[in-house]
Amino acid sequence: MSKTYVTDDNGRYRVEVIADRSKTWCGNQLRFVDVENARTYARDLASRWFAVSAWRVIDADELVHQTEGM
Repeated sequence: MSKTYVTDDNGRYRVEVIADRSKTWCGNQLRFVDVENARTYARDLASRWFAVSAWRVIDADELVHQTEGM
């Protein structure tokens, strides 16, 4: 079952995860129109990827909204 997230090329929020021992935050090009959609995506991604130790939702200006894990 696939999930649908509200994304937008100009979306204000994005998701980053730590998924290895480097403790480096990594993300992709997905942008979300609101924090809740980004959080939902992050939780889903973390549930599917075995190595995710932390995730966060950030603004385009890199302000952290929520961090899970660590």
